Amino acid sequence: MTYQVLTREITAKQAWYYTQMRLFNKQKDLNDDFDWTRYHLHYREELKSGSRVATLVPRPGDFEFSQGSLRQINKNIRPLHPNHHLLYQIILGLKPHNVLEVGCGGGDHLSNLHLFNPQIELFGVDRSEGQMATLQERHPHLPAYLKIVDLTSLETVLPVVDVVYSQAVLMHISETQGRLANVLDNILRAAQSQVVMVENWTEHDFLAHLRGALKSNFAWAGAKFYYAYRPQSTEVRALILSKLPLPFEELHDYNSLLQGQAMHIH
Repeated sequence: MTYQVLTREITAKQAWYYTQMRLFNKQKDLNDDFDWTRYHLHYREELKSGSRVATLVPRPGDFEFSQGSLRQINKNIRPLHPNHHLLYQIILGLKPHNVLEVGCGGGDHLSNLHLFNPQIELFGVDRSEGQMATLQERHPHLPAYLKIVDLTSLETVLPVVDVVYSQAVLMHISETQGRLANVLDNILRAAQSQVVMVENWTEHDFLAHLRGALKSNFAWAGAKFYYAYRPQSTEVRALILSKLPLPFEELHDYNSLLQGQAMHIH
């Protein structure tokens, strides 16, 4: 679900950029949902729509993470988007030393994690120069290591971190020529403790794909799958793969994710 669905509106620019990407997709052979060379234009309009219904970049004191829960303190602002709230709460609860966001887009998630816990070392990768430019504009002082990379290439080398996470990114990557499988292989090589995903679970069978990737990655032997959601928004669900036991419900059946549909938003 996009921002425009949440607000029941869509800007003229947003419709124009989306149509242009669909009709004149320079990367149509990839079978991805978007033309990544133009996606940043559509994305910037999504951010404008999203800011009307949610707080995308909170300020100090707006939220507080305590006893495993991220709570809104400032009642005079819009809440976080449910996807984002769940993602941040999970990652903060894992207490990682460092994290990597795959498909970091405009950098809001990295910036917000830094706000909530400045001790976390931040890494972000994206395949789009336009998206990286958007990040630099929105967060010029973000203390993160950033790089433009193609996650679908097995030649890609990612930083080694405690947690790798994605938010509404992998759902857009096709399975053409094993591209999604390559992304998951790269993620598993980079993550040392956990992988956290908040995606549209109907786009791929992520559980099956991850299980397939684990067969050739012995470093993850014995790892378990979990899923999580907040009681306030059970329709948004996260998948967590962890080498360490976690206080979440174990994921055995993919229907546990499909029962709630993650809302597509960046």
